[in-house]
Amino acid sequence: MKTMDQVLEQTQCDFWWLPPDVNIVAREEIAYTHSSRPEKLYNSVVRVQQDAARTRALVTEVSNAHTGVPSEWRVAAPSLSDQLERCLENNGYHLNFECRAFTIGTDAKRPTSPDHIVVRHVQTEQGIIDQYAVQDLAFDRQTPLTTTEIVHHL
Repeated sequence: MKTMDQVLEQTQCDFWWLPPDVNIVAREEIAYTHSSRPEKLYNSVVRVQQDAARTRALVTEVSNAHTGVPSEWRVAAPSLSDQLERCLENNGYHLNFECRAFTIGTDAKRPTSPDHIVVRHVQTEQGIIDQYAVQDLAFDRQTPLTTTEIVHHL
């Protein structure tokens, strides 16, 4: 049975939602995306299974693929090692934030959602536009969307 960390890492490797112009590199030892878009979301590493001899080469590969655009390593516990952290620091990356994941059983009691939280099923182009507007506000970013990308999400 997989641990929560392994499941979380696996979910990060699900790239179905990416726009068509984002390149996906998914090999046994690494999974990352790269794009000419100047956004970390589309230029990030989500999994790396490195050994001591390959760490520097993998960091160099990603740095080269992300030349000229913001780059981010968003790795879960199974990919993280002291050596990887040192190598990333030596290549100009800095720890900006750390996330913790928790789980709750599907049959667990949940509190009632507050009235100010609204959940909507997005089914229209305007719904996608509104969804991204909320995400951009929440995450302090701006995501330019093309009509092709909006339709891709429906």
